[in-house]
Amino acid sequence: MDLQLRDKAALVSGASQGIGRAIAKGLAREGAKVVLVARRRNLLEAVAAEIEQAGGHKPTLVDADLYDPETPARIAALAEQALGRIDILINAAGGSRPIPYDAPLPVWDEGMTLNFFRLRELTHAVLPAMQKNRFGRIVNITGSSEPRGVNVANAAKAAVHAWAKGLSKATHSALASAARKRALRDHEVFIENGPLLSGPKLTPRLLALGWSYQCAWCSISSWRSSRRSSCCATQPPSCAWFASSCRWIA
Repeated sequence: MDLQLRDKAALVSGASQGIGRAIAKGLAREGAKVVLVARRRNLLEAVAAEIEQAGGHKPTLVDADLYDPETPARIAALAEQALGRIDILINAAGGSRPIPYDAPLPVWDEGMTLNFFRLRELTHAVLPAMQKNRFGRIVNITGSSEPRGVNVANAAKAAVHAWAKGLSKATHSALASAARKRALRDHEVFIENGPLLSGPKLTPRLLALGWSYQCAWCSISSWRSSRRSSCCATQPPSCAWFASSCRWIA
């Protein structure tokens, strides 16, 4: 499959594991040059080694703590320095934060900071250069829209959807019609919210949290069953899934 991503410059946050890791490897497999961002450098190095072994460009690694308010600007600067530009931003950092309904304010602050505030700040850090280059693709990986209980991530990702839709409209306000948008498609900044998957995906983090789910595709009633490894929802997202949900990324 040729997704026309060869030599595109992609920045992927949350690239050390789970969905971010799978997307980073998929982009690299298609010939994109990638900057991998996460807190744990040893995990980033493992992903980078897999990418190089598969014949991809050598990734640039940025170990960064997104709780630091200065981190988004630093990530953007390092990525642009390494690649010369950023064509694609994948916001995949963050994760589920199930909490008691009466959790204190610091618990909410932690989850909102990682799952919304830093995502927004990283996007705004790369957006001006994308607009100047008249090309940009921004993908926000969110998750399930149906809460299983009180979870900071659900609230944060709902905020991501509302903010990103508003940002998309604001950055396209000069394009008056759908025909005009199509005419300038290859020269503008596009923003998309996830999930970009063909069904539920239990990442290692969710399994560690003890999540269970009945898979409608494979009719498996328990993730603890011996058949779990064969279920579609336990498989990492492929580049084909990614591309089919986000055809405009090139």
